[in-house]
Amino acid sequence: MGAVQHPDYTLSSNITGTHNVLQAARNARVARVVFASSREVYGESTVVPVLEDAPLLPKNLYGVSKLTGELFCRLFARDSLETVVPRLANVYGTRGSTTQSLRRATDARSDLDRDRRRRSRR
Repeated sequence: MGAVQHPDYTLSSNITGTHNVLQAARNARVARVVFASSREVYGESTVVPVLEDAPLLPKNLYGVSKLTGELFCRLFARDSLETVVPRLANVYGTRGSTTQSLRRATDARSDLDRDRRRRSRR
């Protein structure tokens, strides 16, 4: 993995870079930022598929950097910047598509709002 071979690059791009993007988005009054995280935030899981509420125990620098990005997103969300954080896994090949996954993530908020409205009408 590149993170093992180039730890400084991983730190600067995934941690500092994520912070810079969130800060720029807030300053530009962007409504929503989608941060593509990774299933690597879970580390080694004995259960597949990994449940979203599984413990966050990254096993390498890449996982730690993605978890740090998620925490930055939470911090900026407190300051009125909406963030969406899909944890992508297996995004290549016939069963996964990064573009489709990110499209679903950007639509997640409107889907949640629509589901809440449906439930409130019942």
